Amino acid sequence: MRWTMTLVLAVGCLGQGEPVATHQAALTGQTWHNAEFGYRLALPAGATPRVEFENPPGRPGVIRQRVTVKGLSGAELLIDTWDLEGGQSLEEWVGRHGEMAFYGAPNLKPRKVGPRGFPGLAGKSGGDRSPLKEFVVFATGRHVVRLMYVNTDSGASSDDYMRMVETFDEEVAP
Repeated sequence: MRWTMTLVLAVGCLGQGEPVATHQAALTGQTWHNAEFGYRLALPAGATPRVEFENPPGRPGVIRQRVTVKGLSGAELLIDTWDLEGGQSLEEWVGRHGEMAFYGAPNLKPRKVGPRGFPGLAGKSGGDRSPLKEFVVFATGRHVVRLMYVNTDSGASSDDYMRMVETFDEEVAP
């Protein structure tokens, strides 16, 4: 019940949140394009993205693709993508499938993502036996995406994670 109330309150505030980045972050790394899922974002210098797994479409709530990004510090940055069922809003998706996407984080906050300001929910989760995970879950129109930073490097990759959040954008089909 507590989880449901927290989620309802957080989703109700999606129109608010941290300001959208009004300028492109200075790229110290590279821009990575994911042609299959139609997005691009800035990655840290020297980082190597790797598709860890893919699942076929048609299974709502199942991660379609997970990409891990290993930086020079060894920290993990993750990009998880789910299909957004036709015309469904983030609020509707969260109501059906959201609990698994938020790792039971108790306090979710509204957060805008990328230069277009995709509405999302940000949180932190972790405990005594697992590293802190910072994440944001948002909808792009075709997909629900979770960008996540698994803090195994005492915060050294936090700026890289924030750059991913600030630069995430959909590719526009010609």
